[in-house]
Amino acid sequence: MAWFIEEDSQGILWIGTRGGLSRFDGKNFTNYTSKEGLVNNEIWYILEDSQQKIWLVTNGGLSCFVPSSLEGNQEGSFTNYTTKEGLQSNTLVSMVEDSQGIFWIGAREGGLTRFDGNTFTHINTDEGLSNQTIYYMANGSQENIWLGTEGGGVNRFRFNSFTHYTEEEGLGNSQVLSLLEDKLGNIWIGTEYDGVIRYDGKKLTYFTTKEGLSSNTVSSILEDSQGNIWFSGTGLNRYDGESFTQFTTKQGIIGEYINTMFEDSQGNLWFGTPNNGISHYDGKTFTDYTTKEGLSKNNITCITEDKKGNIWIGTVGGGLNRYDGKNFTHFTTNEGLGSNHIECILVDSQDNLWIGTRQGGLNYYDGQKMTLFNAEDGLSNNIVWSAIFTLQRYIGKHLIE
Repeated sequence: MAWFIEEDSQGILWIGTRGGLSRFDGKNFTNYTSKEGLVNNEIWYILEDSQQKIWLVTNGGLSCFVPSSLEGNQEGSFTNYTTKEGLQSNTLVSMVEDSQGIFWIGAREGGLTRFDGNTFTHINTDEGLSNQTIYYMANGSQENIWLGTEGGGVNRFRFNSFTHYTEEEGLGNSQVLSLLEDKLGNIWIGTEYDGVIRYDGKKLTYFTTKEGLSSNTVSSILEDSQGNIWFSGTGLNRYDGESFTQFTTKQGIIGEYINTMFEDSQGNLWFGTPNNGISHYDGKTFTDYTTKEGLSKNNITCITEDKKGNIWIGTVGGGLNRYDGKNFTHFTTNEGLGSNHIECILVDSQDNLWIGTRQGGLNYYDGQKMTLFNAEDGLSNNIVWSAIFTLQRYIGKHLIE
């Protein structure tokens, strides 16, 4: 099972799985497991740091891989860190690097750890963390680090001090489903049952159905190029800074439940649903696409755009769709896909597509030929769940999820 695909600054793809690490240079796979020095084969997260080193967050500690281009030898090497070297816990979740080159490492039941390259410093509830179990981490602006915890709400860590946003502060007791920092530096927190909360750096403002949301379940948040904030889940809502506008099937949206949102290079918005197809919104009207209009299947999993302006749509059971503005072209197992269940799509720096599938491995499409990589070709596992670029490539989008 592959948890992450990351393209580093040199164009190398790194694939983290439950069976080790795979490196792909465009031609060949190189696999790394504990036999090659990896601290643990179950990789949860991959980070390329400011020095081009590759950090691997695992279920058994932390590994730093120094590529051969930096080290001067042919193989490259691992340096491993566990509780023996100073980690508080070996069961890690994520990590971020701040603007000073300091690493912050989150652990499940192990709190937060600061690492300056030499010394580990542990930060626990005694130092102000609301709960020892960290589920997610994200870098924010103004040196903020945001932490999602189990039962302790959201923590903001800045200048060695914590600010808590929990039930006592009005956050509510429901699960945090989504997090976004907008262009103005506001933090938006989507919850399972308590609507959405905005933090402007000073106070929390709460938005629920009473303030105009169509539902208090907010599973995804997007900021468009005009500065509007979109909320989806059960219903679709747009916030323009003053009021909410609800979009339902009466306004033309194809379904009430939206599971994926995307803005293309022309400022058009695309909304995918789990069963009803996809909607295109040009700022005035919705245009809906289903199998009747040419989609291969109505179960949408992901949406992206290539540099030519084509919209690529992943489905459950219908493979991959390319929409050129007029027509749909289908790519299925008949065209070389490993599986018709698409989990994720990544467009790399060369405008090539990487398609992650369930049980079908990883596909590479260069615009002409579909190439399949699976366990037989050296991929550690045939399930590829998600594809991400390095942290630096996300900064301009202000997206934290």
